[in-house]
Amino acid sequence: MEGKAPWKPNIPPIVGVIIMVALTVILAVVIAAFVFGMTGHQFSIEYEKIDEEYLKITVLNCSNSQPVPNVEVGFYTFNSPRELLVGTVLTNKSGVAILNIPNGYNYFNIVAESDKYTYTRKYDERHIFLKLNDNYGPLGVGLILAVPALLVTVISRIWRWYRENENPKKT
Repeated sequence: MEGKAPWKPNIPPIVGVIIMVALTVILAVVIAAFVFGMTGHQFSIEYEKIDEEYLKITVLNCSNSQPVPNVEVGFYTFNSPRELLVGTVLTNKSGVAILNIPNGYNYFNIVAESDKYTYTRKYDERHIFLKLNDNYGPLGVGLILAVPALLVTVISRIWRWYRENENPKKT
């Protein structure tokens, strides 16, 4: 076995590092989705906009997706001391309540309350950047916009380096 050159990888080490980081992020997201998805809610809220003035709210049992009657449903502000925007309504036998959308509001919390449980779902018809700003703040929105550009730059540099070193020039 004399005269054989030692094995050299064709892939640069930085590609391996990028792949390991990507796999770690993906794994973290999957685990977080699994853990946070297993909350103990007894019912869920589905809504459908009937027209510009009304929302049809359906309250369903999480375990068997059956409608839940006699649940108090109302629209509340996002503020810390939550404020009722319109009067509450009880769901009928089919788990449905129809509420008037408050004038001037395109985002609020839909809250369903029974004797033992309370469930809140966000209704938000605002532009995507306003939603992101509420959830992540200005720095988070900047990062969300900057990370894809950074990834494209890094990948294009790696690709250029790979193409330049694929066929080394003979001197």
